[in-house]
Amino acid sequence: MGNRWGRWGLLAFNLAIGVFVVLPALAPWLECHGLWLPGWLIRTAYHPLCHQLPSRSLTVCDLPMALCARCFAIYGGFWAVGILFNALWFSPWRNRLPRNPIPWPLLIMCLVPMALDGGAQLVFWPIWSEQGVHWQALWESTNVLRLLTGGLAGVGAGAFVYPLLTRLFGEALPNLQTDDPANRRLVPS
Repeated sequence: MGNRWGRWGLLAFNLAIGVFVVLPALAPWLECHGLWLPGWLIRTAYHPLCHQLPSRSLTVCDLPMALCARCFAIYGGFWAVGILFNALWFSPWRNRLPRNPIPWPLLIMCLVPMALDGGAQLVFWPIWSEQGVHWQALWESTNVLRLLTGGLAGVGAGAFVYPLLTRLFGEALPNLQTDDPANRRLVPS
């Protein structure tokens, strides 16, 4: 692939991610405006990816989106990194694009808050009252916290994946020095 096809390939990938992120918000809007079938089809398509619990979802026209707040934030954060990558790729500052994915420990640090927030909701502990023992979750998350932790995870995943995508689409970034050991593996032999 030449430079031109590499640039357009990344743009096409990012546009597909954008459609994937926008459709869950479009489903309730369509339903609100009387277009139940397209809204139902979108919800059905996204159901294998998300539990779609209304209490954990953002609303559009007072109807829950086709993704919960956390899943929407994960995909939205990933797409935000893609928008930044495309903006830099088509700009004069192209040589400032990250050449390597973020390190694994940093990616894991981006995922830990989401894991802690989601995992703490699965831990139950007893509460004694006059009616007897009741079990209560250790932590009940809010949609704001789900958006923050999911967005951080999505941005981390995007910062890991998009530098790899630039290589996949065959774009040789300018000013790569083959003498630098960090960049040696990026230059084809």
